[in-house]
Amino acid sequence: GVEKYARTGGIRLSGVIYNGRSSRDKPETARCFARQVGTELTGLIPGSSLIGEAELLRKTVIEAFPDSEVSGCFRAIAQQLLQGGLRCVPTPLSDEEVELLCQS
Repeated sequence: GVEKYARTGGIRLSGVIYNGRSSRDKPETARCFARQVGTELTGLIPGSSLIGEAELLRKTVIEAFPDSEVSGCFRAIAQQLLQGGLRCVPTPLSDEEVELLCQS
């Protein structure tokens, strides 16, 4: 989608954010994906029960738990995005490339 809209609207990708969801997740897969499409890993969101708790409260994790580690991760990513940096038109991967990446 980014590559499509980059041609006509000047849209650029600022990176990939890794969203940790379980102990089986591998941030290295997200890093590899980012490299393959021509960008970088912008940040990591650790798996946290506070995210679900905040959703039940109908709040963001920053609103519900402002001093938590996971809120700090969101703030760090926001700060990095606001500072600019690498913005690219990503190189799309084929279905086969994505499948191979997920198997590694």
